[in-house]
Amino acid sequence: MAGATQEAAADYVVFGKRTQVTGFYSKECSEHNYHVGDSELKLKQFAVIKTAIDQNQLVDRVNRIGQQLSTAVQNAVKKSDRLKFSGASGTQVWIDTKSHEDAVALQTFLRKNGVLVQVNAFGVVTKPALTLDNEHVSILPNALARF
Repeated sequence: MAGATQEAAADYVVFGKRTQVTGFYSKECSEHNYHVGDSELKLKQFAVIKTAIDQNQLVDRVNRIGQQLSTAVQNAVKKSDRLKFSGASGTQVWIDTKSHEDAVALQTFLRKNGVLVQVNAFGVVTKPALTLDNEHVSILPNALARF
């Protein structure tokens, strides 16, 4: 989360969706320190995905790009009368507006400007692909500056 400190690694992490398997990791769990709740085929799929994540350094990329994106979006939100708050976790960004109507208007505006978002009560949320890179970071904040 934006502004959160990372003094120590998480003790318990649940994973799924993009990894194609579900499960959890815990320091206290077992000798392997993880539990996966899916089939052997899904485990083999995950092995391929994990190799791609490692080879492409996607975790480092998400952290680096996510921080750049979060900072740029926060700066755009501060300059707006219609936007209240922004937060981020990795490259996922959520932006709060002052009303549901503003959230719908923001979604429509951003989509017309090439940014896919979902309305989330009084704001929007975007979950870009893990391949988001430096040249993509300015698209959302630039659009927000024109909203």
